[in-house]
Amino acid sequence: MSESSDLLKAVSEMSDRDLAREIGNREEDLELLRAVWQYRKRREPASASTPQTLTLGRAVEHNQARPLRRPQSRRQTILAVMREAPDRAWAYQEFREELVRRGLLEDTEQANHALSVAMSKMVKLRQLERPERGYYQLARGKTNPFVSNESAEP
Repeated sequence: MSESSDLLKAVSEMSDRDLAREIGNREEDLELLRAVWQYRKRREPASASTPQTLTLGRAVEHNQARPLRRPQSRRQTILAVMREAPDRAWAYQEFREELVRRGLLEDTEQANHALSVAMSKMVKLRQLERPERGYYQLARGKTNPFVSNESAEP
């Protein structure tokens, strides 16, 4: 079965409230991608002498253009890092510092807040669990239908 038919089946079984919540989550991911795109446009000014291609919001010279590749969302990044040690319960601060160390999160209050919100939402979506206050780990129970196949346990 294709990913879009899986999505349609999952959506048809959702309550209106859950569907509205999922739409909001996806809109937030889209807003984040747009913000990154705008940031990169300001940070990497186009050279007037070199033809350029827009690749996911980043201007690159034609001889350096790569095929479009979807960047990881905040939630995908969280899941990818946690999957490296699936049984580990991360203290929030320790996890945030690890993302900053890897260059996956800016060391700002705004980024800290965004990470906290994302992880809280992931608990509600049953992608993560809170084994105790201030700690997060991968969920071991039933997963949400909107978690991509990449995040499914083998």
